[in-house]
Amino acid sequence: MGGSDIPNLQKQIDESLKNIFKPEERFMSHLTIARIKYVKDSKDFNTYIKNIKLPKIQFSIDNFKLKQSELNLLGPIYTTLNEYKFIL
Repeated sequence: MGGSDIPNLQKQIDESLKNIFKPEERFMSHLTIARIKYVKDSKDFNTYIKNIKLPKIQFSIDNFKLKQSELNLLGPIYTTLNEYKFIL
């Protein structure tokens, strides 16, 4: 699955869930790497983050899990709602 396939996947998900949720108006795929709770100096932190150099990588996937995230006082609770396998 290439990056150009992601919008098509999102449309398929919207179609599958149309009886439960309204379609995304503006889809933005993302991956959460970290969640920061407190930063002493946000300007310095933003500068530091912008200057991190990451290597480009390629990878393939054969499935993904649709997760629900609920934030509470102890942190997020993640629940797998469904797993989708790709037929290759």
